Amino acid sequence: MTHNFQTFAPIQDVLNARANKNDGVDWRENHNNWSRAIFQEAAEMQNHVGWTWWRNNEAFINRAFMELVDIQHFWLSAILQTGKKGWEDGASATEVTGHSIQRLKKNSSGKDLINNMIDLLIEIAAKNSVEMACRSTGDYRVEQNLLDMGVVIQELAVLCGKTNADLYAWYAGKSSLNLFRYDNGYKVKDGGYIKEWAPGEEDNDFLEKLILGAGCEHTTEGFYNALAEKYSEIKGGAGVSKWRDSQSKVLIDTRKA
Repeated sequence: MTHNFQTFAPIQDVLNARANKNDGVDWRENHNNWSRAIFQEAAEMQNHVGWTWWRNNEAFINRAFMELVDIQHFWLSAILQTGKKGWEDGASATEVTGHSIQRLKKNSSGKDLINNMIDLLIEIAAKNSVEMACRSTGDYRVEQNLLDMGVVIQELAVLCGKTNADLYAWYAGKSSLNLFRYDNGYKVKDGGYIKEWAPGEEDNDFLEKLILGAGCEHTTEGFYNALAEKYSEIKGGAGVSKWRDSQSKVLIDTRKA
């Protein structure tokens, strides 16, 4: 689960620094509640899977998986905030969580299994949120909760018909879009970023087509350059930087150094 941690840690670091509204303070010092963000995103994931029994609902698995990718962003952020090294060695669950996973697989299937697995993720994330707020346990408990969440995230990727490679390809895509937005005035007053790229189609929709298709290399650079090419067309050929000349690449390279 964490085999690409070294690749994506600098990217997530830059994203968090840019989203930080507390100027002059390292984003880690804000002690953001990443676990709460995870269970909120998990609830949104369930809405895409469909869980209501009082009406017919269709499962939109790709949209659900995109929510899992957002969860991955928050999970990586929580890991980075601990300041601990060695996460790339891999994640393993506690006996309790491992047992819960096996029982869920035995007793449910299909959409029910996905929703039950999301419930497990929400349970662990909510527990971790409370433990961090109470500060009644040591760092070991928090770190193990994060490992448990990592294993459940991996299980959910498989249940969505994806692989770990897919999870990181989609992460590369979504993080590239977020970086591209920041580089082009998104969330800046009068920044002028255009979010709707075609009638009824936002940049997120264009990204999903890139991820599901073969239009570009599924790497940060590949996604970023494809986004830049399309956005340049939308802006009538106005200068839009490719990855090699982007502000994001400069920031990420600085953090790697």
